[in-house]
Amino acid sequence: MKTMVGASFVALTGVNVLQGIYPLLSRRPTLMVSEFDAAKATPESLEKLGRSGLVELWHGLPAGSSLPREGFYKGTILKAGPLHPASRLITHRVFAPSGCDRWLGKTVEASSLNGQQDSPIKGQQQLQQLGYGENTFRVRQAEAVERRGGEQENARPFGIRQALSRVDGRPCICLDYSNPALAAIGQKKKKDNVFPFSGMRDELREVRPGMYIGLGSMTITGGPYNSALFVLERVE
Repeated sequence: MKTMVGASFVALTGVNVLQGIYPLLSRRPTLMVSEFDAAKATPESLEKLGRSGLVELWHGLPAGSSLPREGFYKGTILKAGPLHPASRLITHRVFAPSGCDRWLGKTVEASSLNGQQDSPIKGQQQLQQLGYGENTFRVRQAEAVERRGGEQENARPFGIRQALSRVDGRPCICLDYSNPALAAIGQKKKKDNVFPFSGMRDELREVRPGMYIGLGSMTITGGPYNSALFVLERVE
């Protein structure tokens, strides 16, 4: 039984990876993606594209002219690909801190910090606009709500910067959970990410103003090619 479950998981992971890299191999956009109206995008309309279509759309999107503005962004794990149920379970249960039972999205707390980042010229650094944020979760138990002072809790911090994607080498908005990234913006001493969350990386591209498609990945589960797809929508 364990062998069968393990083999099934490996097979599903393989399908998930293939659906993610197929758009890189195929240079011609599908009709569904070429006709997609990004200005009217919703999580529901995006899910209709399927995993390959979503990744294909993501490849063609811009990073955005600036970092996401400060504020709360509602998050949705897209139902795309054979592993999306596992992605939802991991995000809502494993990724959530103790006492929380659901991922709600991300809160950008600062988007206009300055810091030193590696330059394209080896051995040099350049000044770059940086940001900082945390994931927002729903607090589960009534006593926990009272103890923590609210029904939501921010945890799992990340640094924000523009970077080149590890998937296709084009610009993206990178949410970097590594502790060196947090140290670069002076946040490491406040909150650290422990393994395996310190190996997380989200790559965002802008669908329309205030909405981003993200590829969320963890080093321990194979990196960016075995990513989970999600949407962030700014809540005014």
